[in-house]
Amino acid sequence: MSLFADNVSETPPIEASAGDTWTRPADGSVMIYVPAGEFVMGSAEGERDERPVHTLAMKSFWIDKYAVTNGQFVAFLNEKGNPEEGGVHWLDLGDRDCLIERGDGGYQPNSNCADHP
Repeated sequence: MSLFADNVSETPPIEASAGDTWTRPADGSVMIYVPAGEFVMGSAEGERDERPVHTLAMKSFWIDKYAVTNGQFVAFLNEKGNPEEGGVHWLDLGDRDCLIERGDGGYQPNSNCADHP
């Protein structure tokens, strides 16, 4: 069975209340529900790209409670791959801050970094 199934039955419930949680069956990660709503964004005196102050409306969404760890990302990469078509990829192994390496036939976190976000 795929750890990262594309199965729609493994999606969180549509109806939920603020702060409700759901555990993703594929990997046991906890997600939190954020309801739809509006918020004020911007600045009257900030940088040009921060102006003007305006109200944004957001649709509801689910978000992971905790950051994805290197170990979780490595499992995803080993199952799905790291597409590099058109210069776009999910992981740049050449980045000096990268905590993941390629070896033993797949990706693996650098030593002692599996639980790091």
